[in-house]
Amino acid sequence: MRESSLQQPARIALAIHSVEPRERVPPVYKAIYSGALKAVVDLIPPDALEGRLGLGIATTRLGDHAATVESAYRSLFAFFRARPLDPLVLLDRELASGATGLALEETGRARADRTVQELLAAIAR
Repeated sequence: MRESSLQQPARIALAIHSVEPRERVPPVYKAIYSGALKAVVDLIPPDALEGRLGLGIATTRLGDHAATVESAYRSLFAFFRARPLDPLVLLDRELASGATGLALEETGRARADRTVQELLAAIAR
C-alpha cells in the first residue's frame, strides 16, 4: 500500500528526531539554505533538537555566501536551542566527482577534517 501524503512528513520528522548528531547538507541557493531543507526543518518540533549537537554543512558556488550561510545555521540551531558547532561550507570547486564517488580538494578536505575533529570532541564531552 502506498504511503499517504500525510504519513510522509510524520515519517521524515521521526527520522530526523532519531538521528544524533544533527546534520544538514543542502546546496546553497541565493545565499541561504535551500527550500528543500526549509521544508524539512519546518517539520521539526521546536524542542526536538534542544541540547543536541547541531552541525550545518552546505555547498555553495560563491565563497561570499559562506558568512551568510554560517549565520543562518547559527540562527537555526539557536531557535531549536541546539548545541551548534561551526558550520562547514564547502565551495563547489572544492568538490570533484570521480570513479569512486565525491572527493574534496585539499583546502576543502582540511576544513572538513577540522570539522570532524570538532564534532568528535563535542560528542566526547
